[in-house]
Amino acid sequence: MGPSYHVEWSNGELIYTAMESGYQEEEKVIIAPTPAQWQKFWKVADKINIWSWEADYPNPGIMDGTNWSIKIKWCEKYIESMGDNNYPGGNSDEPGLSFNKILRAVQGLMGGLEFR
Repeated sequence: MGPSYHVEWSNGELIYTAMESGYQEEEKVIIAPTPAQWQKFWKVADKINIWSWEADYPNPGIMDGTNWSIKIKWCEKYIESMGDNNYPGGNSDEPGLSFNKILRAVQGLMGGLEFR
């Protein structure tokens, strides 16, 4: 098992946790994104229409690899989506453009901390 990352909005702050192989916590950082960072994030979310992603992107033939999930509520919009080696707008080999854009947008909220 490789590294994993978790970002959660709680009490007005982003909590970033990076974990080593085996889910051993390596780093925890509290982040307060600027209004400009949030504006860029929401612009990307709307542009890629994250709100229309499917609830699940399974890949039943593969038992290891990349597992991801996202849950966002903003104003009247809400998305909860997850996948196993499968992505919106992509395939089982590579994430699609919209998935990579939201990863970069989250990374932008965190000032460039590693998030993949």
